[in-house]
Amino acid sequence: MGKEGKYNRESIERSLNLADKYIEEGKALRASRALTVALNHARGYEGPDRNAYLERIEQHALTLEEDRTLEDHEYEHVQGIEEHAVNLRERPSKIEGLLPAVVGGVGLIIGLFFLSPNISGNVVGSLTQNTSNWVGVVALVVGILGFFVWRRK
Repeated sequence: MGKEGKYNRESIERSLNLADKYIEEGKALRASRALTVALNHARGYEGPDRNAYLERIEQHALTLEEDRTLEDHEYEHVQGIEEHAVNLRERPSKIEGLLPAVVGGVGLIIGLFFLSPNISGNVVGSLTQNTSNWVGVVALVVGILGFFVWRRK
C-alpha cells in the first residue's frame, strides 16, 4: 500500500481507531481531536476508499454530537467535522470535473476542422463534402454539450 496523495490509509486508520478507542472510553474531547486529524488526512487522500473513510468520520461525529459531556464550543467543532466530511464526500474527483471540458474542447476543435474544407482539404480527401460536414456538425454539437455539462457542474 503506497501513499495516495499526501496521506496514506494507515494514517487515516490510525486516527479513526484512536477515535473509536476514545469514544468507547467516554473521552469525547480526545475523540473529536482524533476525528479532526482523520479528517485532515482524508482530505489529502485520493484513494478509492476515501468516501468510506469520510462516511466513518461523519458517523463518529454524529455519535459525539449525542454525547452530553462536551461543552457548547466543542459541539460546534464536532458539527464542523461532520459538515466537512459530508462536503468532501459529495465533491467529485478532479477527473470527473475535467472530463466534460476536455470532451467539449476536443469536440469543438474536431467540429471546426471538419466543417472548414480549407483546413481539412487533402487530409480527409476520401470523405465527400456532405459526409465531412455531418462529422463536423456532430463533433461541434458534442463539443457544445460537453461545455454545457462542464459549466453546469
